Amino acid sequence: MAARLPYSSMAGRIAPQLLKALDQMQYQQMTLVQEKVLAMPSFDRDCLVQARTGTGKTIAFLLPALQTLITAKNLSLSHVALLVLAPTRELAQQIADECDRLTSLLQPRLECHVAVGGSNKTSLLNKFMRGKPTILVATPGRLIDYLSDSATREKFSKTRIVVLDEADRMLDQGFAPSLIKILHSLPPKATAGWQGMCFSATMPPAINKVLHLVLKSDHVRITTIEEGGEPTVDRIPQSVIPVPSIDDVLPALHSLLAAEQANGPLKAVVFCSTARQAGLLYQVFAAPGNAAPGRLPVFQMHSRLSQPARNRTVEEFKVTTSGVMFASDVVGRGMDFPDISVVVQIGLPSDSEQYVHRVGRTGRAGKLGRAVMILIPEEMRFLQKNPEFPIKTAGL
Repeated sequence: MAARLPYSSMAGRIAPQLLKALDQMQYQQMTLVQEKVLAMPSFDRDCLVQARTGTGKTIAFLLPALQTLITAKNLSLSHVALLVLAPTRELAQQIADECDRLTSLLQPRLECHVAVGGSNKTSLLNKFMRGKPTILVATPGRLIDYLSDSATREKFSKTRIVVLDEADRMLDQGFAPSLIKILHSLPPKATAGWQGMCFSATMPPAINKVLHLVLKSDHVRITTIEEGGEPTVDRIPQSVIPVPSIDDVLPALHSLLAAEQANGPLKAVVFCSTARQAGLLYQVFAAPGNAAPGRLPVFQMHSRLSQPARNRTVEEFKVTTSGVMFASDVVGRGMDFPDISVVVQIGLPSDSEQYVHRVGRTGRAGKLGRAVMILIPEEMRFLQKNPEFPIKTAGL
């Protein structure tokens, strides 16, 4: 693999305060997607960027966008200049946290606000209206709430950059109507001239339905995925543990986690089919005299938790060096927890794409990791239906 360029090589194109913040964040070398985006002759060009999860897309759009803002003339700090859309609350908060670190040395400081569901809407909205929300990271549903009020919508009258993160998911059948409504509520791109940036892991045909609303026809297209190249998921060892019946799933899971922990520090995500199942497994493993091997710390992340509880889990699981998180697909894509050593799937993912994004929680940023499924006989059909995945049968 070719050596990546250091961020310091961007001196003269990126403000010293941003470069110093990157250094304080202990980011020394660019990832491939960051290199390609930052190599654009002009940071204010519309771009469509294809890069897989775990490759540093967040910095790849934040860095050029922030550079554009701090060099802009007549920038109104009280209006949303940079709008970032993300599919989940957790990913939105993660982007906002990264943005706060990047802008920590800027004077004047650029405020980064979040607008997400599941949080105190009134509190966030009051902060948004009274503050200087130069940057807003939002989920589609809550952003539509903001844009439905004329006074709030005025805050978007001077938008300069719109970023779609996880654009393929934003533009699928569920998100496309919301996105179209949002884009029609913003100042028209043709007259306002705001920049559009789309970042995505895949490029399904559905993405073409709304790309013309976000990107100019002469947009730059960037990919870090070679045609026919080996996708990230293929580099991650994958196996399945067949069990005779549903009654054998829990013992198999315990044995797997115990075996993994015996080999060294274990940080695992166990994906469950439903939020209820994730909560139930958490209760079983967290109970006094718990089922968790070796007093392994346990966490839960699913839609039944309150937003404050989910935020706490995100922060705690990020910094822990060992533990197991029982999760629904609220963390199936986009969320970045460092050093996940194993991803376990209890039951089947809804489709092959969900499988890819679950597996993609491990083996990130060049780290090692592996993925395991625990399946009953009726579920083993997944292997026959998806022969493209290098899943090997394993035992305990």
